[in-house]
Amino acid sequence: MAKIMAKTPNKILHTSSFAQVASGYSFRDPNKNKGFPLVLHKDGHVCWPITDYLLHRYRNLHKKMGTINTDANSLSLLVQYLDTTNTYFTEMFDHSLVDFRDQLFEDPSKRQASQINKHLRNTIYFLRWYNHELHRHNPDRRRIIAYNDDNVNPQITIYREKYTYKDAKGRPQGKERIRHESMLEESVPVTRHAINSNNIDKLWAATPIVCQSPFRKARDEITLLLFEVTGGRRSELFNIKLPECQQAIETSTLNIHTAKSNNKRRDIPVSKELIRRLDNYIKYARKPIIQNAIKNQHILRDHEYLLIGRYGKQWSERSFNEEISLLAKCAGIDVPAHPHLFRHRKFTMLAEETKKLDPTKRLLILKKLGGWSNDKSPSNYIDIQAIESAGWQKAYLNLSKHEDADHIRRQIHTKLYEIREKSFDISIIENIDDLDNLINNLFDL
Repeated sequence: MAKIMAKTPNKILHTSSFAQVASGYSFRDPNKNKGFPLVLHKDGHVCWPITDYLLHRYRNLHKKMGTINTDANSLSLLVQYLDTTNTYFTEMFDHSLVDFRDQLFEDPSKRQASQINKHLRNTIYFLRWYNHELHRHNPDRRRIIAYNDDNVNPQITIYREKYTYKDAKGRPQGKERIRHESMLEESVPVTRHAINSNNIDKLWAATPIVCQSPFRKARDEITLLLFEVTGGRRSELFNIKLPECQQAIETSTLNIHTAKSNNKRRDIPVSKELIRRLDNYIKYARKPIIQNAIKNQHILRDHEYLLIGRYGKQWSERSFNEEISLLAKCAGIDVPAHPHLFRHRKFTMLAEETKKLDPTKRLLILKKLGGWSNDKSPSNYIDIQAIESAGWQKAYLNLSKHEDADHIRRQIHTKLYEIREKSFDISIIENIDDLDNLINNLFDL
């Protein structure tokens, strides 16, 4: 691996004698107490040019830590390629980027053309900065990279490509981006459709099969429920803490941080079913795991994040992506079922429910609940095809009641599966009692 995320920098710095140059505190985000990413060579030594470039973007360009982590992941692929070919940055030419592209293309990850081009652009941005730093100290040195109209005969030649886009008010604007001969022709973006109720049922039905422990099953179910009821982004839901959950239990409103904003927050009304399951998850699933993790010194104290791993640490977004992929594979779902499609579903349903409202008021509701500042954003999430399909023709007279009924129905399916699996077990009695209560709750709605 060419990259390691230094959440505790002092434990990482010893991997390189050169790393002692920097203070441990210089690699910390002062606002979040999280480590700064260090990009390492395969021999464990820090790749200082890229690490300095990331520090430059963070300190001088004021990029957010999430962007820095993304850049570190991307540039670590470049370091892997250079380590493999025994090449240094100053020895890169046009054919080097072509070879790098081919390596990315042949990788088992099966990257799309747009993803490969993004990695290539990140590489070019780094090389431009690195070239500038070298040129400051040695003006006579041949340029590593330059535009074709700069007349400097660089090792890598890049081109300007102009294109137009529409701003928030629909006005066409001109913009420029970098092109290089190594870049691929990008395919037309694939339209993603909102996940439907049938596939969500399948995900729920797969939880007893995939999740062998009661904690894992409870955590996966509360996570699926959060995505469906709130329509939140992954980064928003994975940073929910216990005080926000307690407020939701008391007020039926979940207050979450809005991603892609300057620390703004928003209130999202939540269903009774989510409140009930939140309370049960915190008391009976999360609490024992945290207590055991503190006892075994996996963590020092309760960090209060709602979603956690089996050792008590905050559950990562990547781990949930892998978990939902397992659920989808087990359920036999052959269409995309990733977390963001729950957001499409939520706002498609909300748009349908509010279609009789004044358009301005309707837009304000969608923007407020979705955490958008751009008037154009909600339209990207409303799936017209889903609304027009037979499965969406039902009238959603009350969205929260519909959600409660949906979740109780899914629990019944899950309980029926457990009863079939435990048909000769005395615990069947408890399951039947649970099932009876669920059926009564469904009729109460």
